[in-house]
Amino acid sequence: MSSPMSTVMIAKQARTIRLLACLQSGTAFNAKELSQRFNVSRRTIYRDLRLIRRAGVPIAFDSSHCGYRIDGGQDYVPAALGLTDEDLAKLALTSHLSILCAMPQFRISVRESLARLMLNFPRRVRETVATLINCCEVDSLVPQYPPSVLDRVEQLLEAMVRRHLVRLDMSWKVAPPSHPRRIQIAAYRLIADRRDWWLLGRSWQHERLVRLKVSDVESVTLLSQTYRMPSNLRSRSFHDDPRILDLA
Repeated sequence: MSSPMSTVMIAKQARTIRLLACLQSGTAFNAKELSQRFNVSRRTIYRDLRLIRRAGVPIAFDSSHCGYRIDGGQDYVPAALGLTDEDLAKLALTSHLSILCAMPQFRISVRESLARLMLNFPRRVRETVATLINCCEVDSLVPQYPPSVLDRVEQLLEAMVRRHLVRLDMSWKVAPPSHPRRIQIAAYRLIADRRDWWLLGRSWQHERLVRLKVSDVESVTLLSQTYRMPSNLRSRSFHDDPRILDLA
């Protein structure tokens, strides 16, 4: 199963690269043709074209061929993405050395996505990135999480991307009253350490933020209800926060 996180991260950039490649090919494409080619709406194509224009790429509508095109031989792909060669190398290396590479599906998906992203960059850039990746490896530092934990992490990532509540069936054998067997929760953040994955979110039963171990989750059910992510979530530190109920 392809990781929802990697899909969200790469989809827009990959489409932009392919769109630029089409427009630089010398053939004119109208909005309908581009929307069919990329399987998106014409509104999305118009939005992508505006973003590319704002990046400084001279896209023009060729009235004689009734389509959009870019004239000239300059390679606009890196500039439109706002990535320098060094940026791209760092992005590739970070993905390669990420703790998420402990998840086989995620590792494969990221490599495939990175290959598509690199496709339209100059050869020298591809060779630099390939050299860096081949020179670096994470071995003993990567935790070997149980497959069941990784499955739960993937399910929780999907829920977080879609902003859907989840129902968690917990595997606690002996637990106090504050630890219900079933929890309905809005998942806000996943935190990985050397031993386990932790989930932080708002529990509907407790009406407050809770923290729990993913290894204590027996099953994850995606619910139809949606939620909004708190606007101050990124700026907050959750280490030793007394407002969080620890269910570990």
